[in-house]
Amino acid sequence: MGRDEAVGVPHVSANRSVTAVELARELSREPKRLRGWLRSAADAGHPLLIAHEHRDSWVFTRGEADQLRVEALRGRWQRGYNWREVATKTTPSIAPSRLEMTATTSAADLARELRTVTPASAGRLSEARVPPVPGLYAWWHAPGLLSGVTHGVSGPTLNADGTLELAYVGIASSLHGRLAGDHLGSSTGKSTLRRALGAWLGAEQGWTTQWRSARIQYDAISERALTTWMEQNLQVTWVRHGSPHDVEASVIAILGPPLNHQLNQSHPNWPALDAARRAWRRHA
Repeated sequence: MGRDEAVGVPHVSANRSVTAVELARELSREPKRLRGWLRSAADAGHPLLIAHEHRDSWVFTRGEADQLRVEALRGRWQRGYNWREVATKTTPSIAPSRLEMTATTSAADLARELRTVTPASAGRLSEARVPPVPGLYAWWHAPGLLSGVTHGVSGPTLNADGTLELAYVGIASSLHGRLAGDHLGSSTGKSTLRRALGAWLGAEQGWTTQWRSARIQYDAISERALTTWMEQNLQVTWVRHGSPHDVEASVIAILGPPLNHQLNQSHPNWPALDAARRAWRRHA
């Protein structure tokens, strides 16, 4: 099919990101007006938009853009629309264990759940139905994949069946937006995980940094190469939690992810990671 017959927009590859200007064109709206709607919806708690940082460009995965387009056509972007209520009622069907965590769940239980739930492959994340709700997540890889990482005396943190090694732990106001959007569908300028992986692997892989949008990021070719590496090598688990900021530091302390920079200075790998990040910046 060359066009979306329902709304008459050109077909766009599912693997390509969609900018606000492109989304406005699909909706036959002025980009300035669209950006105003996006800001209003984010302020009102829209699960796909709430994590957007002021002054950053609006960039969406194809699936996110399609969802926003349908919502706009259905008139859901008016002032005062209760996005939090909508997100609760329309959360995709996912594994029950990923829905049981609440704002009162202890950090120990959250850490245990992140190690226990079945991971989703980064390369097949679109099939995992990641929910647009707040929570915590953990990225994993095959044991020993990241060479040179320093671990504590007890060794790396492994998942429950011992088949995966922990790399990174994060939080999100929208798990779907953070995992599928920022980490896999965006750039090093919007993802701390991508910056950590870039700092650790970039020199070895030959990826090239540059200043773009007033930030140090990879060039377009290197960004694609990093995404491909992530899709081929990483898996992710997540748990829903109403106030992830409240437990972030405790979960990081329990799990000990080697690629976390903030809230993780006591980890044995932190000095090497910090040096790698500074070198990554110097080489831009």
